[in-house]
Amino acid sequence: MISTATSEPATRLREYLAWVNDWDPECGDAFVMLNAREWLSDHRDTLSPADRDALACADARVLDLADQAVGNTHALQFLRLTAQAIRAFW
Repeated sequence: MISTATSEPATRLREYLAWVNDWDPECGDAFVMLNAREWLSDHRDTLSPADRDALACADARVLDLADQAVGNTHALQFLRLTAQAIRAFW
C-alpha cells in the first residue's frame, strides 16, 4: 500500500501518481509532473518498498504514454522529458 504519511516523499509521490493517472495531453502545467518525478529520482532512498513499486508502475504508464504520444503540445513535450528522466533513472 502507498504510504499516506504527510512527508515530502509521500506528497511528491501522490502528486506524481495523480498526474500520471489523470494524464491530459492538453493540460497546461505538465511541468509539475516532470518536477515531481525528478525530485523522486533524487530521493528514491526515502521511499518505502511499496512506494517504489507504485513509482515503477506509474513510470511504466508514462513510458507507454510517451511512446504513443502524437503531437507537440507543451504537455506532450514535458511528457517526453519525463520519459527521458525515467529511462535515465532505471
